[in-house]
Amino acid sequence: MGGGGFGYFGEGGGWNTRFLRPFNDWMMEMVERFLFSLQRKRVVINLEDKLRWKKAKG
Repeated sequence: MGGGGFGYFGEGGGWNTRFLRPFNDWMMEMVERFLFSLQRKRVVINLEDKLRWKKAKG
């Protein structure tokens, strides 16, 4: 989204999202869903990265 980046503030901190340009009005619903999805996530430090597959509905 806009080529921005993410930052994370240590133990018990929070996300710091940065975007390179303002959003258009038609993008706001998608941006809101994206930020709400981040709100439910947490970063676990000192663990190896891994890929998780979600089973598709249908």
